[in-house]
Amino acid sequence: MQERSTNDTSNANDLNHERHQLRSFVVGAAFGAGIALLLAPASGADTRKRIGGAARRIREEAGERIHDLREDAEEAVDKGREAYYQTRDARRGGSKAEPKESHAGA
Repeated sequence: MQERSTNDTSNANDLNHERHQLRSFVVGAAFGAGIALLLAPASGADTRKRIGGAARRIREEAGERIHDLREDAEEAVDKGREAYYQTRDARRGGSKAEPKESHAGA
């Protein structure tokens, strides 16, 4: 029981760390874009074009990070679910884990 609690805590810490990294990335990108604009003045049209390009890149990076986080979270949930069913079945005296399909909505 203690091992599962430790794993749950570790998974939660990993997810919080990933969220912190994402926030730090976005804040850093925005800060860097602002500094770049201050140090390299250009015409209004050029500045708007550069801001738009930077915003698109930041959005794409954030989207990729969010996608990766979602995949990691889904994998963690699947592993947790599998461990739960294996433990439950072992306690019931069964040696066979139930298929994933039967628990997809759980």
